Amino acid sequence: MLWGLWIMGTPQKLHVLTSEGNSGRSHGDVARHLEKPGDNIVACGPLLLTDKLTTTLHLITRLKFEQAVAVCDSSLHLLRYPRPGNIFTPGASHAVEHDPVWNPDVPQGPVLLKSELLAAAESLPKKAARNRAVAVIDFASGLSGSAGESFSRVRMAQLGFIAPELQHEFELRDGHKALVDFWFKDQRKVGEFDGRAKYLRQDWAGGKHTVDRIIDEKNREDQIRAHNVGVFRWTWAEMKDLVGFERILRAAGIPKR
Repeated sequence: MLWGLWIMGTPQKLHVLTSEGNSGRSHGDVARHLEKPGDNIVACGPLLLTDKLTTTLHLITRLKFEQAVAVCDSSLHLLRYPRPGNIFTPGASHAVEHDPVWNPDVPQGPVLLKSELLAAAESLPKKAARNRAVAVIDFASGLSGSAGESFSRVRMAQLGFIAPELQHEFELRDGHKALVDFWFKDQRKVGEFDGRAKYLRQDWAGGKHTVDRIIDEKNREDQIRAHNVGVFRWTWAEMKDLVGFERILRAAGIPKR
């Protein structure tokens, strides 16, 4: 996904738009959609894409709710450490060179606003699609830090648990600040989605060795616990198991609504 939107799993088809009715049918792993191009086309290097708003709206009206929330969250997501440059330019008349700092693993392009998404949703021709889009947009939050956090939040709501505060900040004794995924204030509990793949990524934690990353994470958690709070974690597999995830939240003392 060139926009860096959080897609869970590997898409099985490449969806393309064409304005030519005789340009070929969908086949194999390519799905063609007949649509007249408008002002919603941008250039990314040699590629022409639907803009971020159009792409987001298409996805959230077609994906499962938890997947749609992850996409919507990422479209609203504002990186705390902005990247210089942007490889996306409006219009289909020209392309730009790839920016060396471009990273499709994080959201690219302008941060969308809920008001923009809601206005676009109102223009959808079918009532069911409008209602679906509005439900996703209302639930979405730009504070979510990853697809796993988005999926976790949906699971909590599906199971009937209270909604946590996202990205709560703790001051650590070493002078640094720590943002936690989920903060349950009344229970004084921190919930962390443990996407363990991050420990293996070379660009995470400044490129430190895996062992050093794990030690740093342990030190960070110890300093958070020093605020007289409890910390509990879960993995992708645990979160996908509804019964197991409910058991984890109950064991942490998180109440239902």
